[in-house]
Amino acid sequence: MIETLLTLIGVVLCAVVLMQLGFWTAGSVLTFFKRQTQFELSQDLLRKQIEAAVAMQGQQLADQSSEASGRWQGFKKFRVDRLVKETEDCTSVYLKPTDNKPICSFLPGQHLTLRFSIPGQTKPVVRCYSLSQGPDNEEYRITVKVSLPPEANPNAPSGLVSTFINRQLIQGDIVDIKAPSGHFHLDTESDTPAILMAGGIGVTPMASMIENIINHQPDREVLMFYGCRNGTDHTFHSFFSQIQQQFPKIHILNFYSQPRPEDSLGVDYHFPGHVTMDIVRQALPHYSYQFYLCGPPPFMDSLFNGLVEAGVPESRVRFEAFGPASISKSRSKTSNDAQPQQSTGDVITFRASNVTANWNTDSESILEVGESNGVEMESGCRAGSCGTCEVEIAKGKVRYPEGQQVECSPGRCLPCIAKPDGSLELEI
Repeated sequence: MIETLLTLIGVVLCAVVLMQLGFWTAGSVLTFFKRQTQFELSQDLLRKQIEAAVAMQGQQLADQSSEASGRWQGFKKFRVDRLVKETEDCTSVYLKPTDNKPICSFLPGQHLTLRFSIPGQTKPVVRCYSLSQGPDNEEYRITVKVSLPPEANPNAPSGLVSTFINRQLIQGDIVDIKAPSGHFHLDTESDTPAILMAGGIGVTPMASMIENIINHQPDREVLMFYGCRNGTDHTFHSFFSQIQQQFPKIHILNFYSQPRPEDSLGVDYHFPGHVTMDIVRQALPHYSYQFYLCGPPPFMDSLFNGLVEAGVPESRVRFEAFGPASISKSRSKTSNDAQPQQSTGDVITFRASNVTANWNTDSESILEVGESNGVEMESGCRAGSCGTCEVEIAKGKVRYPEGQQVECSPGRCLPCIAKPDGSLELEI
């Protein structure tokens, strides 16, 4: 009996010891994991602090570099110094900074992103316009033509901002401007002959390029094909006429699609009709040049594809787009573009707006989907050039049109030309 009791007591004591040992072990394990978690959190916090310090140092260096070059971040206020009528519906606007500091330089062909406060609009309106004179000036100049309704819808209103600039903007008005930018610009390091092709108001960046060539590369050969309706639509007529007289290496061929009786063939213009590849072939002995295109979609479409079909490498054809569909390349489409127009099953989530939208293969861009679902998204050029629409990617990836040059911060995208590569979440 006593032995049995002693045995039972021993078992109980062993059980208690084992339980205490278990509790101690469990406590040790929990303490270990707690310490390990605290260590990992400390390491993570330290890593984030280091990353933040590095990013801050990088930003400071970037700011110092920007300040040294005269560049600025975001929008800066400029004053309308003067306005000059180029044609009845086209105005050049000269802009100087309100702080009277020197403006930063730019590459001929680049553009400005401008923000206008227009009466009757609930919020500022952003647009991009090419700089229309060379970098060697003390002010910026843009040249804006009233955007008329399309022929298919003549009762539609004229362009909001272009009409405002030509009809309401006055000397002394204040405009917000971002520093010059854009991937479309003259290759100033090359002395290869430059072939410029401009349609309508697309001549503005060409004026900047030609002025720069005159000032810095006077021996460089230039041939410009310029198409417009007639003399009433001929932007910079006097400027280009003087250039041809003074600089024999710069040649300009004017095309009038609707010449008036008073327009003189051989003086005001050289060819009736539009700029065509047939005439380009006759004018050029070969295609070992650099080509620069800017104009309305049909103009760009025809000449870009004509040059590529003639054997010109796409790397030697630069163009400024008026919109995301300015050039419809005739080459074979990507497998994504070739798929039937149907729902992909992918969704786009706009987090801050609390909106989720389905993505269809016939959608043009993320921006288009956002706008059609009530998401307020800023935009300017709508061609991937100005960066106004840039937004942070929270989750997922995007893809861009084949061959599109994209200037965008890491972890962000340009919704105006981007399409989702699978389901996507944006911080907007």
